[in-house]
Amino acid sequence: MASDTILAFTLFAADLAPGWFSGTVMLTYTVGQGLIVAGALITVRTRRRGQ
Repeated sequence: MASDTILAFTLFAADLAPGWFSGTVMLTYTVGQGLIVAGALITVRTRRRGQ
């Protein structure tokens, strides 16, 4: 959600977005994707132990 918010600023309010936003978009997107993968792996491992 953070990456989408920053991206929206760069697309729709470019005069309000500082120059460092472009790198921040990729950083927050990558962290978000990593958290999704970590959550999926934890769920799979938890379900396998419960069988």
